[in-house]
Amino acid sequence: MLTKRRSPRGGGRVAFLLGVAWFLGTLSAFGQAPRAVGDIEKDMRQAVAAQNWVQLGSLVEEAASAGGPDACRAIVTWGCRGDDRAVELKAFRVLNEVRQPEALAILWNEAVRSPNFKTRIILLGVASHHPADPGALAALAHGAKDASRPVALTAVRWLRDSKDAARAVPALIDALAVNERAQRGRLIHDIKKALATLTGGAELDTAADWKNYWDAQKAGVGRKTSSRLTKALPPKSTFFGVPVESDRILFIIDTSESMEKKDPPLPEAKDKEKSPEVTGRTVVRKTGREARKKPKEEEEKDAADLPMDRQRLFRVQQELIRSIQNLPENVRFAVEAFDNEIAFSDDPPKLLPATKQNKERAIQWVKNMRAKGETWTDTAFERGLTQLSDVDTIYLLSDGQPYRNGAKIPQDQVLEDIKTLNRFIKARVHAIGFVQAGLNLQQFLYQLARDHDGTYTPLR
Repeated sequence: MLTKRRSPRGGGRVAFLLGVAWFLGTLSAFGQAPRAVGDIEKDMRQAVAAQNWVQLGSLVEEAASAGGPDACRAIVTWGCRGDDRAVELKAFRVLNEVRQPEALAILWNEAVRSPNFKTRIILLGVASHHPADPGALAALAHGAKDASRPVALTAVRWLRDSKDAARAVPALIDALAVNERAQRGRLIHDIKKALATLTGGAELDTAADWKNYWDAQKAGVGRKTSSRLTKALPPKSTFFGVPVESDRILFIIDTSESMEKKDPPLPEAKDKEKSPEVTGRTVVRKTGREARKKPKEEEEKDAADLPMDRQRLFRVQQELIRSIQNLPENVRFAVEAFDNEIAFSDDPPKLLPATKQNKERAIQWVKNMRAKGETWTDTAFERGLTQLSDVDTIYLLSDGQPYRNGAKIPQDQVLEDIKTLNRFIKARVHAIGFVQAGLNLQQFLYQLARDHDGTYTPLR
């Protein structure tokens, strides 16, 4: 009733004061009013200089709340540098929510033109979440021809996983021609496999063959691959059946004490068990329940009677020697052995051409490997990926869960650490393990291979 007795002018003043009080109360309850993007970016620059990644992550979210092309550019410039994985994940998440055409144009332009290859990798991941956007596809197509190997590998994988053959196949054929001229081994293999996936299994050799095939498909000539175009591929070197499809490889071999064990041959898996469970490129074979465990004394006696070719380390040495012998000279390779110590076939560690002399030296080194100590898997990857950052394919063989100082290392932490180490190297990881080592190890190796676009192979 009091407000009715006031004059119109007085009532307006009271309403204004009440509005100010409400606004101030809102600020108190919910924080400061939105800041200008320029001010946020200034703080981002300072956070990077101070390496304050927690603050930078908060500023990325603040810029996202401000919205608009300028905010998008600031997030790309300061949040997608590759300094800190937590910051990158925040930037990736908020950029995936961008829908404004002007802001999206900035993303696709930076995915192609940013001088920082780590920025390009992050933004190609964003592009993969916009399958209907022509600019996103153009960025991925350009990325598959990028001079940076990790960028090109990233783009090829996203094009493969798009399942959009009509748009992805021409881009991959174009990229294959570029990578053939550059003779980039794993990229050539990856592009061919991506094309096979997108076309339902066609297997051709060169970009010219693929172009002829795809032109015929568009003209309605037929769905099957023409035998005139198909060429037999040369035999590949393998490691426990996994093809060597790269020219920059690292074998990481577990030489922990348990590798001295001898395993009795397991019966062949039943037909049902032989069917692999496939997720992406990762294969895991279900092994079923093993026979009831014998007393330790009986196990040791049985193991002593087994031939040497059932010892884990001996089996690995023989297979690794065979694989090294079959490597073509264009391949560069190294071997790393790990237990509670790390050793490389060449010191200081480097990838060496597979010449006759280098192969003989590596084979002698492999013959001298001995089983001892614990299973420091995380350290093996940390050393391998930091000292051999030009590797693009890893073959890990292990028979035990990560173990240090008498205690298990949490598997989830090891998996996350390896993701962080490999996020801008993009090395494919093929994992091989012994069935007799138990289900936990198999699950760990399966997940590790899945995280890094590789395959898991169980040894019986």
